[in-house]
Amino acid sequence: MVMRVIQQSLIAILVGLYLYTKKDDLDESSSVDGGSKRRHLAVCAAVRDTPENVVEWVQYHHNHIGVDTLYLMVTDDPGVSILERALESWIRRGVVELYPLPYVNPRTVAQLQVTLYESCLEAVQSQHDFVGFWDIDEYVAPVARTNGSTFAQFLMDNMMDVGGLALNWRIVGPSGHTTKPTGSVLESYQLCTPWKYHENEEIKSIVNTKYAVKPLSDPHTFEYQPGYYAVDCLKRRVVGGRHPQGIENPPLYALYHFVTKSWEEYREKMRRGSAMGNRKTKAYFRHIQDIGTVPCSIQIHT
Repeated sequence: MVMRVIQQSLIAILVGLYLYTKKDDLDESSSVDGGSKRRHLAVCAAVRDTPENVVEWVQYHHNHIGVDTLYLMVTDDPGVSILERALESWIRRGVVELYPLPYVNPRTVAQLQVTLYESCLEAVQSQHDFVGFWDIDEYVAPVARTNGSTFAQFLMDNMMDVGGLALNWRIVGPSGHTTKPTGSVLESYQLCTPWKYHENEEIKSIVNTKYAVKPLSDPHTFEYQPGYYAVDCLKRRVVGGRHPQGIENPPLYALYHFVTKSWEEYREKMRRGSAMGNRKTKAYFRHIQDIGTVPCSIQIHT
């Protein structure tokens, strides 16, 4: 019975996303001016987080990064109705597409994050120029002022001829918080690891939908059509899921990873695990707390 529900849930995301893309096709064919509705940048993300964190993440990436649509796959979360209410205005505007997946978790679906990413890419590939794959605790941000250009515009101006863009992490520490702060994530956590900290070699992918094929066994990396591959912001080739060259100097853009947040939030994260079934330890929290002492903050550059 449970396996049937799992299969139905995975089918539901494909069918739901398919109907959404077909709706746009119909809208385009019936438009008066015949103009294209193809959107530049989307994000596919597996979600298990508090509603306030998800709303902040959605608002930031839509308003300041230029993400047109965020496809959120809520895995095995009994609080999905609360999340849906919190995101109601974003769903109504078509910015967020929310897909509840009951009984879908790393124990019931092997390589869960890879499976979700592959399904999402297949379903929305024809609707967007680029699709990014990162988590709710990760924020794309410019490292320096961008003269008013959004990240989406950066992709359109510089990455149309490559397989995809690989962004390095910058791990953000708990910034002295034991309990969950009352302020927002971006306001509350402003102490980072040094750029050359080894975990910042890790990358996440924003793929060019014209050349992307599917995620590899590591959900951070993707297969591309022959002759195409991922690059960093300076268009240097990136091979695999780590890119040490990307943090030799501060990059143009980075993926700020709020991996711990406060100790209170981290304990909850340890309990639920990740979409790949990975679990962090108390020792890891203390390590990031000790090394994450470099002042940093995500500025809303305009």
